[in-house]
Amino acid sequence: VSGGSVNQSNGQVLEGNTLTITLTPDSSHTTNGATTTCSNGVINGNILTISNVQSDLDCQVVFPIKKYYISVSSSTGSVSPSSVVVNHGNSVTLSLTPSTGYTAVGATTTCTNATISGTSLIIRNVSKNMNCTITFSKSVFAYNITASGGTITPSSGSIGSGQNLIIQLTPDLIHKIKGVTTTCSNSTITGNVLTISNVHSELNCSVTFPDIYLSGSLAHKLMNNNSDIRERETYMEGLNENTNGRMYKIGSTNEGQYTEDVNGDGIGEDSYYFAGNMTKNWVKFGGYYWRVIRINEDGSVRLLYSGTTPSTTSAYIGTVAYNTTKTSYMYGGYMYGTNTSLATQRNNTTSSNVKKTIDTWYKNNLLSSYDKYISKTAIYCNERAVGEDSAVDSNGAIAYHSACRTRMDADDGRPSYRCGNKKDGTLYETTQAVADKFSASTSGGGNGKLTYPIALMTVDEMIFAGAVFGSDGYDTLWTYNNSNNASITGTSNWWTMSPSWYNQGMSLNIVYGSKNPGKLVSTNVTSTTTVVRPVISLKYCIQYSSGDGSSSNPYTVSVSTSCSSALN
Repeated sequence: VSGGSVNQSNGQVLEGNTLTITLTPDSSHTTNGATTTCSNGVINGNILTISNVQSDLDCQVVFPIKKYYISVSSSTGSVSPSSVVVNHGNSVTLSLTPSTGYTAVGATTTCTNATISGTSLIIRNVSKNMNCTITFSKSVFAYNITASGGTITPSSGSIGSGQNLIIQLTPDLIHKIKGVTTTCSNSTITGNVLTISNVHSELNCSVTFPDIYLSGSLAHKLMNNNSDIRERETYMEGLNENTNGRMYKIGSTNEGQYTEDVNGDGIGEDSYYFAGNMTKNWVKFGGYYWRVIRINEDGSVRLLYSGTTPSTTSAYIGTVAYNTTKTSYMYGGYMYGTNTSLATQRNNTTSSNVKKTIDTWYKNNLLSSYDKYISKTAIYCNERAVGEDSAVDSNGAIAYHSACRTRMDADDGRPSYRCGNKKDGTLYETTQAVADKFSASTSGGGNGKLTYPIALMTVDEMIFAGAVFGSDGYDTLWTYNNSNNASITGTSNWWTMSPSWYNQGMSLNIVYGSKNPGKLVSTNVTSTTTVVRPVISLKYCIQYSSGDGSSSNPYTVSVSTSCSSALN
């Protein structure tokens, strides 16, 4: 017997009788097609019948080896040959050809005991029929990535299998790159670059840029209501046009810093401000009306006092001299020290006359119920750096020009929210004078010298708002107008906190009332006819409550428990 066994392989049988033998193939053979050399032998199924035995028998039964039919198909390529017959226990190698856009690398199969090597499918130790498949991997994958709050480049296309996809991230003007998130798997974000590594499938995912300011905050509402964000190229021509729905942005780079660095990374944060004829930046707070000057670098919102009614012509809290003497440059200080040197003048041990007035008003009107709304980190610049055009006159008297006056007293002048700046974005002094950066807390870079978190507007903020040194005709500026498009201070001029110059008497920059609408000039600090419009900054975390910013429907705000105790 070959390939199996029989139940009786020898013995005796009477002449003429029939011999019946049971056949049993081993595991790799079959009775199908079995043959015998026995005379008069017939195999039917697993029975060998030898009829009419007439002589001794010496014969053989041969079981054939099992054969299996293998069929392999693919919807992403082809297999050659696609079908084959293989003996039991043998192996077979088939050739694989992926369709265009696919590859054998990473291909998979449903065939048993099969491996893929290069472009070959190898099926080993075949022991059954198979009807199986090959799935080739894509060699090129489509991707479609959406963005919220900005743009990404590229956003769609195709990429080869196993490659890295590099995408540039660009937030729009009211969103930021810091804190950007993505749903794309196997990805990392470094700076403004999204890297999706080792792509092996189609990509449908998203990128979300966070809001620049806290969602639901007043700053966030201002940005969303005024999403036409622009940057100005010149500041010395003024700005009278209607600017509703628009804010302007000023920022800093390594080449030029025009904003304060409040987070300590060496680069000033962006600030967004209102300019021109803006009529929808009204806020009702603490029982008074205010106008939004700008969103500060720390995210707080700076407000200019605007009276008890929007139509007032007396939007000020008093009429006082900035200081009661003018005999030194130090009397341009919101606070000052001793008259020994510029350094000692900045010791800030004595409050100016105007500061005393403002502090008293704050204590009486805002401290008990509204102090929790107001930022303690916001910086108010009383810039006492000396400009490069300071000199000694013919009489031997020192003539100081403040940095802010020098910075903007030219056709190419440029304002700055950074204290002590030149117009090119560098400092007048080797190190920025923290003594000039008034704040109620030292957190955020200020000097922490303010008794209460309130001060005055700066001349730079006026120029950002659209005014020009020495020029009138700015009676459409939001800083000038009440809700009736008339001077909000009537005929009265009002103080800034920006020193102008000293020449046998200290002068400070002021803003004219209706006599010379919106004009920026300087006057002696001892002027007793100049009025006071204080400035505060609402905290970063203050929530918007209602209003559209118009004088008839001003913005209102609320404060949470956690925000109440925060510095900003």
